[in-house]
Amino acid sequence: MLLSAEEHAPQARCGTCGSPDILSVCHHCGTCLCRKHSRRAADAAGRPVSREFEGLGFDGKQVGVYHCAEHDHTVQGGLLIVVLIGAAVAIAGAFVLLASIPAGLALLVAGVGVAIGFYLAHRRRLAAARMVRPALPVVPTLDLVSVQETIRGEIDLAADGKYTSVAEQAEGAVAVVMTLTRPDRERLSAYRAKYGLAADDPVEFSAGFAVLSGEAGLIYEPGHVEENRLVPGSTGLAFSGVVSGHPLFSTGRSRSAGQWTVRFPYRLHWGRAPRSIPLWIVPSLAPGSDRRVLQVELDWAAFGAPRYKDVHRYLEFLQFDTIELDVPTDWGDVQRVEPAANAVISQHETGPTQTIQWRLLSPAMHDGTERTILRIRFEKRIGETDTVTGRLRASFTGSLSGITGAHMYWPTGGGWPQQPEVSVAMEAQVKFSLSLNAVRYQAVRVIPDGDKDLSRASVDEIPRVIPDHRTVIALTNKLSRWGYYVKQVTGHPPRDGGHANLTNRVWDIAGREYKGVFPVDFHITLTGEEEHRCGGIHSTAGNAAARLAVRGSYVDEGMRMAVETVWDELHERLLTELRTQQGFAPGGDGDSRGEGWIPPPAGPPPRQ
Repeated sequence: MLLSAEEHAPQARCGTCGSPDILSVCHHCGTCLCRKHSRRAADAAGRPVSREFEGLGFDGKQVGVYHCAEHDHTVQGGLLIVVLIGAAVAIAGAFVLLASIPAGLALLVAGVGVAIGFYLAHRRRLAAARMVRPALPVVPTLDLVSVQETIRGEIDLAADGKYTSVAEQAEGAVAVVMTLTRPDRERLSAYRAKYGLAADDPVEFSAGFAVLSGEAGLIYEPGHVEENRLVPGSTGLAFSGVVSGHPLFSTGRSRSAGQWTVRFPYRLHWGRAPRSIPLWIVPSLAPGSDRRVLQVELDWAAFGAPRYKDVHRYLEFLQFDTIELDVPTDWGDVQRVEPAANAVISQHETGPTQTIQWRLLSPAMHDGTERTILRIRFEKRIGETDTVTGRLRASFTGSLSGITGAHMYWPTGGGWPQQPEVSVAMEAQVKFSLSLNAVRYQAVRVIPDGDKDLSRASVDEIPRVIPDHRTVIALTNKLSRWGYYVKQVTGHPPRDGGHANLTNRVWDIAGREYKGVFPVDFHITLTGEEEHRCGGIHSTAGNAAARLAVRGSYVDEGMRMAVETVWDELHERLLTELRTQQGFAPGGDGDSRGEGWIPPPAGPPPRQ
C-alpha cells in the first residue's frame, strides 16, 4: 500500500505525548498537558500539596495547580509552629530548673535545640520557595476574547478583457480585554508577605493562559510580542507582566478596576496565505436598456491555499459590509438603484466621478446559487471605453489561519471555570478597477439547445454505476481537482423502485468555471436506480444516467466557442470518471456515514 505525507499546520498538543486532548497547562511555562500527563499538585482529598498558592485566596476553590514534567515539584510549608513549640519547651524547662536542675536543663536544651534546628529548616524552606516562587496569580474578568484577520487585495479587468487578482499578505491579531477588580489587586500584599518581598521589589504577575484551537498556521509579528508572553509552539499565549505601572494595577479616583487590552499580532504561514482574492466581479450592460443600465455581479469562490487545500472549510461568507462604485459623471444622474435598501448616492461638486454606496448587503439566490447583483440605471448612455473603480469590504466567520477558537486557563494551570465566548472573524478589503471596453451587449448560449446541438448527447446512460453518495463524492472530488468550482450538491430523497430492494436516486451538482471574467455555469443531474441486499442499507448494484447542461454569456464568436468548449471538456471528463465507477460495489454495511449522507460543497477557486 502506498502512503503519502499530508502536511498540517501546528495544533495544540500535549507537550509529553502529543495528544490533542488538552486538560491543563503548566503554570510555570504554559506547556499544554493532556489528562494523563497533567501533574496536579494535590492529594486524594483535593488539598494542595504544592503550597505555592497557599494563603493567596485560592484555598478551597479546587482550581488545581498543574506542572509539566520539567517543573514538577512540591513547595513545602513553613515550620514556624514547630519552632514555637520548641521555644515553649525551652521556656518550660527554665521554670523546671527551679525545682529540678537535671530535668529543667534537659527540657531547656531540647527546646532550644528543636527551636534552632527547625528555625533553620524553616528558613531553608522559605528560601527554596522563593527560588521557585510563581508569578503573582490574578484572575481578571474576561471582557472580550477575539480573533480578527484581514486580507487586502486588488482586482483589475483590463481593456483587453484580462482579469487579474492579487492578494497582499494577510494579517491578524488575537485580542483579549480583561478587567482586574480590587480583591485581586489586594492579593499583592499577601504575595509580598508570603515570599518576603519589600514594597519596592519588582513583582511579576500572571493573568492566565490561552491555547488556540484548530490547526493554526500563523507566525507572530517580531517586536510586537514580548518573549515571556509566548509559550512553546505557536498556539499558546501567556498573559503576564510586571505589576509596577501596569494597566491592570493602575486605578484612579473614579476607577475601582484596572483594564488591560493585550494584542498578539500575527501573519499567516505562507502555506495558509492565498495568492489571489477569490472574488469575481463581472460588469455587463443590461440588454434592451439602450446602454443605460450597468449590472455588476459579485461572486465569492472558496478561499484556498497552495499547500492547505482545506482552508475554505474554516470560512463562511456573511455579507458585504460596504460596496462603493465610482462611475463617470458623464453618465448623468442615477435614476434607479437595485437593491435600493441601504444605497447612498454621492454627487461630487467637482471631479469626474460620482459614487454609489451600499451597506450591509447579503447575497441572494440567483439561478439556484447565492451571489450579489447590483443594477444602476443612468440618465445618459454608458461610455463604451469608460472605467468603473471601487472598493468593498466583506465579512466572514472563521479564519484563514485555521484558528477556530481559544481555551482560557487560570494562572494555576487549570481551565477557566466558565469559558468565554470567542469571536473568530475575517475581513476582506478589496480595491477594483473594471474597464468596460470588453463589455458589449451579451447573448446567452445554453448547451444542449435542441437542433443546434444534435451532436451533443442530452442524456448519457452508464450501466453498472451505482448512483449513491460514494459516486457523487468521487465525482465532486475530481471536479475540484480539475479546477471547477462546485457551488452546491443536492441529494433528493430516495424513492422506492419497481420491486423490493430497488431504490431510485436523483442528485444535482451545480457549479461554474470562469473564462476570463465571464462565468460559465454547469448543472449535472445524476439519476438511476440502486439495488440493495435483503436487509442491507448499502447498495450493491445499479445503473446511472447523467445529464449535463452548460450556460454562459458571450459577446463575440470566440467567447461563444469557449462556452461550447466548457461543455465538451466537462462532458468527456464526466463520462470518464463515471465509467471508472462501473462495477464498483462498496462492501459491507459498516459505512458510518449512512445512506442519507450528502457531501458538502467543496473546491478550490476557479481557474483563471
